[in-house]
Amino acid sequence: MERSKGVIVAGILLFGMVPIVITTHALFSQGQMRIADPMIGAPQFSKPGGTIPIFVEKQGVVDSGSWRVQLQSVDFTWAHAITLDIDASYMYSEGRHELNVRVPVTAMPGLYDLSVSCNSLGTRLSVVEPHSVCIYDNVTTLRLAHLTDPHVTIPDRTEVMNVGPPHTAVTWGDRSINGNLRWLLENVSVVRPDLVLLTGDIATRGLEEEFIAAREAIMASSAPVLCTLGNHDHRSPPGFVFHLAPAYFSRSIDDWRVICLDTGATEGNGLFGEQMRWFKEQLAQAFAAGQQVIVGMHIPSTTEPVGGYVIEGNEEFRELCEQYSIRGIFTGHHHYSDAHYANGSQVLTPDPIPASAGPIYVKTGSTTLDYDNGERGIGWRFVRSHRNGSMNIGYDMAGTGTSDPIEDLPLNGLLRAHAGLQVNLTNYYRITFANVTLPVQFALLSPTDQFLPSEGEIVGQVRTSTMAGLLLNILLPETANKQISFTRV
Repeated sequence: MERSKGVIVAGILLFGMVPIVITTHALFSQGQMRIADPMIGAPQFSKPGGTIPIFVEKQGVVDSGSWRVQLQSVDFTWAHAITLDIDASYMYSEGRHELNVRVPVTAMPGLYDLSVSCNSLGTRLSVVEPHSVCIYDNVTTLRLAHLTDPHVTIPDRTEVMNVGPPHTAVTWGDRSINGNLRWLLENVSVVRPDLVLLTGDIATRGLEEEFIAAREAIMASSAPVLCTLGNHDHRSPPGFVFHLAPAYFSRSIDDWRVICLDTGATEGNGLFGEQMRWFKEQLAQAFAAGQQVIVGMHIPSTTEPVGGYVIEGNEEFRELCEQYSIRGIFTGHHHYSDAHYANGSQVLTPDPIPASAGPIYVKTGSTTLDYDNGERGIGWRFVRSHRNGSMNIGYDMAGTGTSDPIEDLPLNGLLRAHAGLQVNLTNYYRITFANVTLPVQFALLSPTDQFLPSEGEIVGQVRTSTMAGLLLNILLPETANKQISFTRV
């Protein structure tokens, strides 16, 4: 493709040793340094005390031992940044540095911005990649939100969108396409999925401005978002891989491995060559580690061609899914929702699908455009993958939550207060609230100020010279509001 300031091809070693393409303009617009992995659309996952690899592009000289890596909580912005220990650092190839860093055992689970800095020729350079590290505790059931085909566009435009309950065509206002993606990510974040899988056509025309707008929308999510390339994104794959994520990559979370693939832009593209070899290696590694595999990609793998697209390597891909008992393959592209077994028969039951059923091929409708999505309306799937191999694949429509109850999920609110805390439970989900952790912050009147809540247990505190932050664990009923007061002692 043509770009105003030229295109360079850079092989960037990522988690899966994935080659990607970037632009000269993009590289030098960020102070000649960028974090190539992890990224906002491909965050790294780690338990407290674990290690993660970080890959930084930095041309020229870097002073030995000058690297510094920090994490800043997305939820608790008032908390101190966490400095990570660097176990090892070296230049993998010209201008590409690898840092192996260790997460402190005291780090709280949550989503973090990643900051990397170094000295170069007497100048301190620093770069931040937002929402790119997720620290998690033990995962017994992987909770995954599947969104797809947002079609972010510049200039933004308004669509009439069906967000009503099933069988009831109700339109809600004139929210724009880009605004609707942000709104959905905010809503999905309420129930704290372990990750959000956003499977392609993130941009409409592949413009760099569209990928930048997508980054801004993803910033609304308090859950890690994994992005895959769609055929519309392929109109500018360098823009996608510079601003969002590698062309293909994988991430491990306890007993699960999530593999994100690039299905190409047109018929004849898809799963072949280096990507297929890499995919087979990932499957073998997951099998050896005893991990369940979940795949995210854009164009569906089907037994029969749909909409003129047949991904190359489709037959071999389906054979591998059977061979390695891949649990779920999540796609978009067709802008309607369905789910099928490997033999093509439709999945009809909302009950847990047993592991013996084999791979499940799942499509979800566009998150922002209502055409071809029928009575479903715009929305997303909420998926639960269990350790025994069974899986639930519900569907939650935007603003209703009526088609798939979400129960017994931890709700970590994004609330702030100074003297009193009002917990508002008005939302679009049926949730059983219990053991909720809320952040609360106070401006200090004196360095010795302490605050006691009228209800709940303080499970964590952060203090600076001017501010005190509390993590309050409380029990919430299924009512509209609850008022909690604080006493200064």
